[in-house]
Amino acid sequence: MKKLFPLLIIIILLLSGCGEDLYIFDDATQADFSGHMVQLEEEYAPLTDIYPGKNYLKLYDDGTGVIAFSGEEDEITWNKVESGYNLTVQGSSCDATYHDGLLVLELEGAYVTYVAKGVPSPEIPTQPAEAHDLDPTTAYGLYHGLSIYQLDTAVDIEDFYRGECYIRLNTDGMGELCLGGTMSEFAWEVNGQDLVLTDMNGISSYGIVADGILVLDYMETGTQLAFAKEGCAP
Repeated sequence: MKKLFPLLIIIILLLSGCGEDLYIFDDATQADFSGHMVQLEEEYAPLTDIYPGKNYLKLYDDGTGVIAFSGEEDEITWNKVESGYNLTVQGSSCDATYHDGLLVLELEGAYVTYVAKGVPSPEIPTQPAEAHDLDPTTAYGLYHGLSIYQLDTAVDIEDFYRGECYIRLNTDGMGELCLGGTMSEFAWEVNGQDLVLTDMNGISSYGIVADGILVLDYMETGTQLAFAKEGCAP
């Protein structure tokens, strides 16, 4: 028995050193993630609100991995694709993207964000901006319609569309445009004073926003729509 004891120690040490190696991304970040938040349409929430407890994701070098919701672990497989990564989770194929320590997994119509160890967790977007945001130095908020300019003529926008006209820029990068009571949704981003709105069909409108005034070249048609942020004089 004395001769077997050292051999058992060696075997235990060897076994403890075995196991899958974590995949390492091009930025040297290991694929060891904790669940952070979930997005469904325009709603955001901490992942623990949906799955209380431990939520994590690990990808290994050999194309396997594990995912856990509320501590219940499942084995997964994964591979790199042109658009990012593809994971097979509980028999379903799921697309994922990775950037700067964040992996976003599309899962059953929702987007789940995972954060790598050692990487700061991003702020979870708030609900849509309140109408009482009156600060002209911020882009988000509610803008009331002023005028429409086309064919070298400017007229009141609500007279032209025969109804309420406004733009709302929400804090989560989404928004809505109402022209004469007809509403449409869009994604938006602003760089300095330059504003880009992209509707659900991928059609973009470009404009500027400064000092609480928003002027938009609507769908690049040459028709300019002007709006004033609530609380800001035109």
